[in-house]
Amino acid sequence: MAEEINISWINRKKFMKTFILLTILLVFFSTITFWYVNKIKGVLSYEEEMYLKEVSLQRSHAFSTKIKSRVEALNDLSVELMYDVSFDINKKVELLRGKKDKDNYIALGIADISGNYLGIGGRRLNISKEKGFKVAMSGKDYVSEPFLDKGRSLEVMTYYSPLIKDGKVVGVLTGAKDVESISKSLFTSFLNGNGHSFVINKKGDILFEDSKIYSILDLDKLRSSGTILKELGISSLQGKSVISGVKKISLERGDVHIAYTTIEGVNDWILVSVAPSSIVEKRAVDITKYNLIMYFTICIILFIFTIYIFVSKKRANKIYQKLAYTDYLTGISNYNGFVRDAEKNIAKKSGTWAMIYFDIGSFKVINDMFGHKYGDKLLKEIAKILKGMFGNETIYGRFSNDFFGILFKVPEEEDEPLVTDDISMYAELLGHIRDGQVFNPSYTNLKITHIVSEIEKKINSIKIEGQPHIDLLMAYGVCTTVSDKGISDDIKSVINMANMARITVKGSYQRRLAFFNEAIRQDLIDEQNIEKEIVRALENNEFQVYYQPKYELSTEGMVGAEALIRWIHPVKGLIRPDKFIPIAERTGFIIPIGRFVLRSVCESIKEWERKNYKLVPISVNFSRAEMYQSDFIDKAIETITENEVNPELIEIELTESAALNDVEFATNTIMGFKNFGVKVSIDDFGTGYSCLSYLKSMPIDILKIDRSFITDIEENDKGKNIVEAIIGLAKSLNLSVVSEGVETESQTNFLKKVGCDLVQGYAFNRPMPKDDFEDLMK
Repeated sequence: MAEEINISWINRKKFMKTFILLTILLVFFSTITFWYVNKIKGVLSYEEEMYLKEVSLQRSHAFSTKIKSRVEALNDLSVELMYDVSFDINKKVELLRGKKDKDNYIALGIADISGNYLGIGGRRLNISKEKGFKVAMSGKDYVSEPFLDKGRSLEVMTYYSPLIKDGKVVGVLTGAKDVESISKSLFTSFLNGNGHSFVINKKGDILFEDSKIYSILDLDKLRSSGTILKELGISSLQGKSVISGVKKISLERGDVHIAYTTIEGVNDWILVSVAPSSIVEKRAVDITKYNLIMYFTICIILFIFTIYIFVSKKRANKIYQKLAYTDYLTGISNYNGFVRDAEKNIAKKSGTWAMIYFDIGSFKVINDMFGHKYGDKLLKEIAKILKGMFGNETIYGRFSNDFFGILFKVPEEEDEPLVTDDISMYAELLGHIRDGQVFNPSYTNLKITHIVSEIEKKINSIKIEGQPHIDLLMAYGVCTTVSDKGISDDIKSVINMANMARITVKGSYQRRLAFFNEAIRQDLIDEQNIEKEIVRALENNEFQVYYQPKYELSTEGMVGAEALIRWIHPVKGLIRPDKFIPIAERTGFIIPIGRFVLRSVCESIKEWERKNYKLVPISVNFSRAEMYQSDFIDKAIETITENEVNPELIEIELTESAALNDVEFATNTIMGFKNFGVKVSIDDFGTGYSCLSYLKSMPIDILKIDRSFITDIEENDKGKNIVEAIIGLAKSLNLSVVSEGVETESQTNFLKKVGCDLVQGYAFNRPMPKDDFEDLMK
C-alpha cells in the first residue's frame, strides 16, 4: 500500500461548481458595477446638461435685460419728446441733438406717419417699408436684427419706439446703437474657455456670433437657414412661450451639446450655448473611467485571490490528507485512511477478502510499567512489521491506541499452497487443541491463520533497545467476505464484524483468534434490537430503580444502599443489566438512563423524608461516558437541588477505569461534587490497570473492592492477601472500604477480621424494588 494517499485536491465536479459560482459572482458584480457606472454617468451628464442649460438661461436673461433697457431708454425719450403737444418734426429732431452723445447713439431720428425720416445729422429718407417702422406704427416697440452700417463700418441695431399723442401714434422715434457692448457679455466663454454662446432668429439664422467659436467648434453645418432649428427639433416658434432645452448633435469635429433658450420679449430670438460633448461629459467620463479601473482592479485582485485560495487549498489539502488519513505516530494509515483506501483501491476487485482486526492485550499495563515512550516504540515496530509483510495490494493501518487492521485478498490455493503446520497453528490460535481431535478447516481459514501466526511471531520478536523483552498477548478477530464484484459488505461493517470477533477472545490465554460467524452476527443483531428497545423503554418508563442495602460489619445494621437500574420488559420480563448496560454505554443511552436513576433516587429520598423514614445515603453509579459530559456535574447538582435533597444523602460512584483513565480530569470532577457536599467512591476497584499510588492524589471518600476478589477468597490465600493489602492501603488514606459480592458467612467473617467497614451482597440482601426497600427503612 502506498503510504502517501494520492487524492486529487479537488474533483472535476467540485471544480465546476466553484467555477460556476465564481462566474455567477463575476456576472453579478459586473452587472451591478456597470449599472452603477451608467447610473453615475447619467446623473453627472444630466448635471452638466443642466449646468449648460442654466448658462443659457442666465445669458438669455442678461441679453434680454440689456435689450429691454435700451428699448426703455428710447421709450423714455419718446415720452419726453411728446411733452410738446405740437408735432413739428424739425423741432423734435432739434431736441434730440443733445441726447445722441449722452446715450451713445450712433444715429437718432424721427419719422412721421408717412415714414418720412429726419435724422439729427440732417439725413432724410423714407422708412415706411421697414418692418420696425410698421411695428412701431402699430404701437409696439421693435428691435431690428444686427446689420452692418457701411458708412461707419459698424455692426449696429436699430430700436423703434412709437410717438403717441392722445392715444394715437403720430410718429416713430428710432435710435441706432452698436452691438459690441451686448456681444461682450454674450460672448464671454464658459467651461474653461470651451463653451460659447450665439443668438439665432426664429428662422434659425445666426444673428450674434463669436469668431473664436470657430477655432473650437465646427458650426458650418449649422449656418444654413433653419438647420439649427431642425437639429434642435424646433419646427416653429409662432405662438409659443419661452422654450428651452439641451440637445446633443454630431458635427464633423465631434459631438457637441447645445442648450437653447428663447430670449424673452425680443422678436422670438433664441440664445444658444454650445460646448463640445467631450468637455460636457468629461467629469462623467472621468468618473466612469475611474470606476472601470476600480472594477478591473477588483476583478484582478479577485482573480489573484481566487488563485491564491485554490493554491492554498491545494497545499492545505495535502496537509489535511496527512492529518486526516495518516496516523501521526506510525506513519501508516489511520482508520479514515484505511476505509478510504479500501473503498478506492480494492472494493471492486472480486475474490475472497479477509479483514483482520487485532490489538495488544493489557497495553495500558505496558504503558504504566514501562512508560508511554516504550509503548509508542512498540506501536511503531508493529507498523514496520506490517509494512514489511504486505505490498500495495494489502490495506493496513492503525485505528486507535493499540488497535490495528489488515484487509487483503486471500490467494487461491493453487497460487499459495499450505505448509504442513498450518493446521496445528489454526488449532493453537483458536484454542481447539484436544487429544485425538481432528480438524478439517477451509483453505481460506488456514491461510488467514498462517498470516496471523506470522504476524504474531514477528510482533513477539520485537526488541526495543534498553528494555526487557515482553511476550505480548494478542487478540485477533477475522471477518471474511466473498464476492464476484469486490467486497460485498460495507467496509465499515466488515471492520466492525472483525472487531466483534476480536472482542470474543479479548483477554483469553487459550483463544487468540476468532472468525466472525452467524452466532456472533446474531449477538450483534440482538444488540441492535436491544438498542432500539432501549429507546422505547425510556419513552415507556420500563426502567426501574432497585436498591441493594449496605451493612456496617461492626453493627450489622443497614447504613446505606446502592441504586441499581433494572429493565422490566413488557414481553421478556426482567432483562439483566449485563445485557443492556454495555450497549447503552456504546450508544450513549447510558446518559439518559443515569440521569433517570439519579432523579428517581432524589425523588424517593424526598418522599421518604416526608414519611419520616430513617434516611441513609444512596449511591448512584455513573459511567465514563457520563463523566465526560460537559454538563455532568451541573446536571447532577441541579437534580439534587431541585428535589431539595441533602447532598450528604447522595454518593456518586465512579468506576476505577473511568476515574483513573484521566486522573486530572477525574480529580476536578470529584472536587466538583465534594465542594457541593456529595461523597464520591471508586467502584470495582482492582479491575483496572492503574497504579495504586494514584489513589493518594484523588480526593475520594470511599473505596469499593470488586466482587472478583471476594468470590473465592476462602480458598485463595493470595486473594486474601490482596484484599487485606487494599483495605490497609485505604485505611492509611483515611478511606472507607466497601466490599461487593459478599455471599457467605466465612467471607463476612474474613472481611470483619481485616477491618472492612461496609459490605453488600446476597449474604445480607439482594437488590430489591423500592417498596421492599422501604420496608427496611420503616
